[in-house]
Amino acid sequence: MTSDFPVLDPSWTAQEEMALLEAVMDCGFGNWQDVANQMCTKTKEECEKHYMKHFI
Repeated sequence: MTSDFPVLDPSWTAQEEMALLEAVMDCGFGNWQDVANQMCTKTKEECEKHYMKHFI
């Protein structure tokens, strides 16, 4: 089963959504540079903006 389809935002895949949530759990809320480093596909600004828009 593939997870490269968008869920909440057309520029984020389902796999990236899950990776973002896992990275925030691992790195802690607000540690956006660490979250982005773990994600590898998004910047810290993209991670923060997406999380705040869709998960807060």
